[in-house]
Amino acid sequence: AFARICAPKRYVGYVYFGPTDVVGTPLLEEGDRQYPLEMAATGEQVVLDYLTQFVYPRPVNNSIILIDEPELHLHPRWIRQLYRALPLMGRNNQFIMTTHSPELRQLAAEDNALIDMGNLQEPARSAARA
Repeated sequence: AFARICAPKRYVGYVYFGPTDVVGTPLLEEGDRQYPLEMAATGEQVVLDYLTQFVYPRPVNNSIILIDEPELHLHPRWIRQLYRALPLMGRNNQFIMTTHSPELRQLAAEDNALIDMGNLQEPARSAARA
């Protein structure tokens, strides 16, 4: 799923760097360059975090999943790919997302899945000051 969302980047696997490394790290790849998660762009880290949370320690099924602004730190193409990949994670899940992304709003509208709550309004300022 990571490669589908973040292509041409891909998730190689979880690696340990020597016998004293008890924590290890996810390893990513782009072309012939491999790099650990801490060297990845924020968007890559966000996508991998989403995907990991839906499958570890077991797949999430039959759940309502709330995601606040999933587009943060993501390229518009990655937003589209993540939106399309989420329903493939687990079974019978319902996703409820909040967003400021025109890209994500358009995708949800095309799926007839958009509930437009309008724009946030500035609170009215009080005429009297203490």
